[in-house]
Amino acid sequence: MKFAIVSMFGHYECLFFLCEVLQNHNVTLYIGYNTRGEESSLCKLYSNIEIVRIKDNLTDKLTDEMVSLYDVIIKLSSNDNVLYHPSVISLLHLSTLKDGSKRYISLTPFVKGDNVSYMSPVYNQINARKCYNKTITFVGFFLNNWVDKDLQYFIENSQHNFNFVVWGDSNYNNLTKYSNLSVYYNISTDHLNEIINNSSYMLLRNASYINYDRFTGMIAIALSFKKPLILDKKTKDAYKIPGIVYEKRFSELADTMKNDITPLVYESMVDSITEYNKKAIDQNKKIMEELCHK
Repeated sequence: MKFAIVSMFGHYECLFFLCEVLQNHNVTLYIGYNTRGEESSLCKLYSNIEIVRIKDNLTDKLTDEMVSLYDVIIKLSSNDNVLYHPSVISLLHLSTLKDGSKRYISLTPFVKGDNVSYMSPVYNQINARKCYNKTITFVGFFLNNWVDKDLQYFIENSQHNFNFVVWGDSNYNNLTKYSNLSVYYNISTDHLNEIINNSSYMLLRNASYINYDRFTGMIAIALSFKKPLILDKKTKDAYKIPGIVYEKRFSELADTMKNDITPLVYESMVDSITEYNKKAIDQNKKIMEELCHK
């Protein structure tokens, strides 16, 4: 089949799981110029992809005429004005952002509704490396004042090194003061992949600062790179994903991270993620097939 995936708004991190599902089809990506190298990484992973650039202005918005050129068109963000058509499948990141499509994909069990199908956003990252080196990495939107007493205790007492790949604030002096922590801004996809590969764990945002009404890309990254995720119980129960779980605070896990995660335990956690990913990708392919024939 011929698929088009369109986005001028962004959310390019969501491309990977779609391309994993569609790797036996012809895929054309209509994307803007505002990427961080995601398209280069995609082309390394999948050989069935063609890239078409679109500019962020009204004259380059895609038109209804292109709908007839493809068997299926998928829009990465339902609120992206790049194209509106009821036959388009839209990724719904918030329940309030429906765009008139008749079919939606949600990447989180927290976003539900009529004509919404949940898919776990995992893919096979072929260059992923196992790394038991006691390094924990966070990636995503983060504010300097979120470095509260709980996170401070965890950084100071878990006996791990930390990477924070962050955006959203102008100053991160609450993080940079730690000798066992590195802060990164505006890095390329290749650099990000290298940081993740050289990590043992991924850290989800503290439960006090999580928006449970939307998808977080950290989950997709951790699962796809087969890195055990440190996460809260509410998220764990909703997604049913492998991980190291705390009830309310990171600090609950300080002793566990310091003493209980042996190489054998770590190996078992990675194996659990591998098993989860295989089942999720197989399920995603079934769901996509059903959506294409609705």
